[in-house]
Amino acid sequence: MGRRRKVPAGLARWLRARDGTCRFPGCRVSTAVTEIDHTTDWADGGPTDHGNLAHLCRRHHRFKTLGFWKARQPEPGVMEWTSPTGRVYRTEPFLELAPPCPVTR
Repeated sequence: MGRRRKVPAGLARWLRARDGTCRFPGCRVSTAVTEIDHTTDWADGGPTDHGNLAHLCRRHHRFKTLGFWKARQPEPGVMEWTSPTGRVYRTEPFLELAPPCPVTR
């Protein structure tokens, strides 16, 4: 998907199925009411693709944006969160899915 800021509808549906809930450790807010977030911020060069996007509820999106917690995806769909004290938590995707097919023209 490259450097688009807006997430294409097909990718958004795929991410909703993959994530199932907010990807913050222990959070169970449904993807129906969460936001899709760039793990590496778009403004910092983060791509709009399945390996850099994840659903976060509003509260946990804010934790990440304000820098209280740090997030990274060492592989698509696997989230590693670093707490303010330096402890690392790992969350796995709700579903194991093949990556989306590239868009062809």
